[in-house]
Amino acid sequence: MKIKRQKQFGAAYKLKRILVKGRAGKKAANEVAWGLQLNPGGMIKEGIAKTAENPLTVASQVAATPLHVAAASTLGPGASVMAAALPNSVPYVVGEQALKKNFPGYAKATEAAGKAVRKSKTLDAALGKQPEVTLQNSGPRASIMEKAKYNLRSGLADISGGLQSAGKAGVKLIRGFSKKQ
Repeated sequence: MKIKRQKQFGAAYKLKRILVKGRAGKKAANEVAWGLQLNPGGMIKEGIAKTAENPLTVASQVAATPLHVAAASTLGPGASVMAAALPNSVPYVVGEQALKKNFPGYAKATEAAGKAVRKSKTLDAALGKQPEVTLQNSGPRASIMEKAKYNLRSGLADISGGLQSAGKAGVKLIRGFSKKQ
């Protein structure tokens, strides 16, 4: 005779599951916050790469939330809150995975787009990272095209670094910090 383990469906069990999911969500949010503090350009670049690899999923999440909330608003404010909290892109995630499985060309194209974003030196410059100085791009035998690319990326990095500094200074000014602090 087999004894089956009975699942708990009481309030204490459900509360424990909610707390565990809350801790996992808090940990994930904390990791993102630290990543943005330590390497903001890298986090932004990785987000853009993930968007390039999964365009349907990201677009569905962005577009579906207002549509779900608008559709639920006819049922009342409580339904709108519940609709906003639901993971509304699940059908699109499943659909995109099926699309990648059944159409290898789509999978290769999205993977190549993600790799291109990760390798992009121009995007690095736009995020404030200065390009490397090498003999190929600034040496005596460097071509005019290579020198132009280096100068463009360097200037773009200077501009974006200035914009990032201005943004940080603006936030400090709004919070009330002086220049000495």
